[in-house]
Amino acid sequence: MKKYILKVCGGDKMSIEERKKRREKRKKRRIILIIVVTVYLIFRIIPTLYANNSKTVTVKEDILEITSEAKGILIKDEKVFKAQNPGSITLIASEGDRISSGSKVAQIFTDSVNEKLKEELNNIDKQLNDLNSNSISSSIFENDIEKNEAYIEKLKEEIKKEVDNGNYDKVKNLKEQLKKRLSKNSKLTGKNGYTKSNIEKLTNRRKELQNILKNSVVNYYSNIAGIVSYKIDGLEELYSIGKINDFRLDSFDVLEKENKEIVNNDIIKVNQPIFKIIDNFKWYIAIKVKKENILNLKENDFLDIRINGIDDTLTARVVKISNGDPDSILVLKLKKYLYKIYEKRYVDVTIINNSYKGLKIPLKSIIEKDGLKGVYIKDISGIIKFRPVKILGKDDKYAIVDKGNMYNIIEININGKNEKKRTLSMYDEVFLNTSRIKEGQLIN
Repeated sequence: MKKYILKVCGGDKMSIEERKKRREKRKKRRIILIIVVTVYLIFRIIPTLYANNSKTVTVKEDILEITSEAKGILIKDEKVFKAQNPGSITLIASEGDRISSGSKVAQIFTDSVNEKLKEELNNIDKQLNDLNSNSISSSIFENDIEKNEAYIEKLKEEIKKEVDNGNYDKVKNLKEQLKKRLSKNSKLTGKNGYTKSNIEKLTNRRKELQNILKNSVVNYYSNIAGIVSYKIDGLEELYSIGKINDFRLDSFDVLEKENKEIVNNDIIKVNQPIFKIIDNFKWYIAIKVKKENILNLKENDFLDIRINGIDDTLTARVVKISNGDPDSILVLKLKKYLYKIYEKRYVDVTIINNSYKGLKIPLKSIIEKDGLKGVYIKDISGIIKFRPVKILGKDDKYAIVDKGNMYNIIEININGKNEKKRTLSMYDEVFLNTSRIKEGQLIN
């Protein structure tokens, strides 16, 4: 009985040790398995975490312009009008007005006679006004002189009669009346009074002065229609339409000249430019450009430009190309919007060399995969997918890619063969950072 128990106990002791060893082995295997699974999950999860945190941009349709900046010289059809007489100028039309042919623009009063004659005319007007205010009219000169003189004689007889009768109170009163009548008679017939002859002389002199003043004013009319400008830079002849064919690279000079503006009451000299009329339906602009940017451009081609001061894009026709090295001169003809910049000679110009329309994406999001250029997108299911693209045009930041047909299918040449591939579509989410992104990843 004891042996059995011992035997049994001995057997139990051996099995416990074996079980310990086995447990140790299983524990090690579990630890190894946990490490392997952890490493696997790390390698699986971290890229997904990166993908989840990667920024995306939404694809939209847009227009990308490839532009270059240049300086432009305005060449206008402008006629300068000069003064025929010296004097003080009065402006009739306003700066920037668009007028028709035959319109009065300005007038010049000759200074040498103007002020003196005006002063004399004002004095005559004042004298005639005083005459009217004293109620001395032309009828006085026809009747009042005779009536007044007859009344004076009558007063003299009455005074003599009353003196003889000794009525000295009446004599005193009659003498006062006689004094007033004599004073009035003096005004009517005296040397410095308002006699009929003096009034006639004043009236005749007034007419004479008015004629002289009228003849001392020279009116200036425009014989062409266009925009009125009193700002004259002195370059109207140098940059005239008639000299376009002679315009060369060495003609492109930005001269530091300011507009000289004529204002009301300026004192003008003979032959001084006083205003100009500009045809606002025909104008040109000369632009200096890099020769390499216009290699494919020919005369009579059309070019889109933007000019500082005009909001809209203008379409101009190329009328002349003067090639140099490395620069060339383009002369462009335009027909609209001159009224917005008519007073300028030099303008900043943006030349639109190319314009592309399609889906706009950041340039840094484009990668190459299996020989194809494309981008990674996050589709609706959250899976990262590669979409090939066909680049139509690009600048240093963005690219415009073909959106394909209505099903977003494009044709791409692969190893000499055209193959149809599905490309981007509107509102796709394109990844910006593609360094840790792989196709097929699932992200939230």
